[in-house]
Amino acid sequence: MRCIAIVIALALTACVRAPAPATQVITLPPPKVVERTATPIPPDTPAPTLTSAQTHTASPTDTPTLTATPPFAGTTSASLTPQPPNNLTTQPPSHLTTPLPNHPATQPPNTAHSYSSPIILANYLAWFDSGSWSTGCTSDSPAAGAYNSDDASTIARHVAEARAAGLDGFAVHWGGPGDRTDRNLSQVLGNGFGATATFLNHFFYGVQSRSTVAANLSYLINTYTGNGSWIRYAGKPVIFFADMGRVDTSGGVKAVEAWRSIRDSVDPNHSTLWIAEGLDPSYLSVFDGLYVYKIDHNCCRYAYQNAGKWSGWVREAEKLYGPRYWVATIQPGWNDSLTVNEACNGVRVSSEPFARDRESGAYYQRTVDSAFASNPDMIIVNSFNEWVEGSFIEPSAGFGDLYITRTAQYAGQFHSSR
Repeated sequence: MRCIAIVIALALTACVRAPAPATQVITLPPPKVVERTATPIPPDTPAPTLTSAQTHTASPTDTPTLTATPPFAGTTSASLTPQPPNNLTTQPPSHLTTPLPNHPATQPPNTAHSYSSPIILANYLAWFDSGSWSTGCTSDSPAAGAYNSDDASTIARHVAEARAAGLDGFAVHWGGPGDRTDRNLSQVLGNGFGATATFLNHFFYGVQSRSTVAANLSYLINTYTGNGSWIRYAGKPVIFFADMGRVDTSGGVKAVEAWRSIRDSVDPNHSTLWIAEGLDPSYLSVFDGLYVYKIDHNCCRYAYQNAGKWSGWVREAEKLYGPRYWVATIQPGWNDSLTVNEACNGVRVSSEPFARDRESGAYYQRTVDSAFASNPDMIIVNSFNEWVEGSFIEPSAGFGDLYITRTAQYAGQFHSSR
């Protein structure tokens, strides 16, 4: 993602070469499609030199007290840019600053979703409706038929399928307070299934000011992380982030420094675990971990084989900053070939579309082998239901439940070997 000509040129010479076979919330006026692709084309260059930064002592409290829609929501719209709720301010809607009914933020942590050994999650998109499947943007369709992400029955079915796949939880892609992804995150938690959020709010409705991002992060943490189903690791609530470079850099600050100011405002004691996305280990001076969203590219089909190198960056960072966490990505396939139609891109930063043959599961196995060998603290499946990018394991018309079954096998192996 975020591919520009010079990066592509560098990456083409650097990719792994493997032998050939081998406020008041108002109904959002969303666009037809909002999709995102993260992680730039992977360079095979040495990691940047890490410099020491001030470290923080974690707060002893389990639940921190902090300072400081996506597509397809009913009717379709000609707009390709997601629109925020009306009257969006730097503060979350007042009636949403308290927990939603039946799953309060003050609920004691459920040890069933608190881990000290490696866990396996999956990216989860909660912004589809019945019109999503006729846009011409997806290469396959759900086995259950067209669905709406807001339906309680849909979320319950997805939770059941995720449990059958051996997943510990979903990383729900989250647009912000009052967004339909906010409500659907609450529904996932209400099913008693493990969940965290992948934070997209800094760019999802256009670049937000750093103060707005800080306020909305505070909302997310204070509203949800005390829920018993929120994923915790090493005793702390986990939050994923994506598209790190799309943060507000006004004033000429670098993106990593913009995030540092946000973290110092929201969570100065590192009471939560923040997992950054991408291939720049300098973010580990601010964040607690690293993952790579997109592990394959049209130019660099063996990029996933770099998992061991990426893990090494995290282990090196630990020497400067203390405990850091490596989250390895596994992926059953990829097919965003239909995004040659620009209407399918939404908020995605355009990258060259391509399709990677799933090879009846053999491709998935190779990404798993590379990920497991990198000694990860967590695994994330990309994805449970990313249909535009074609990386889903959700049962489909074309593949049936093959990838739920395969994921269950891998999850069992992963859990038993750690």
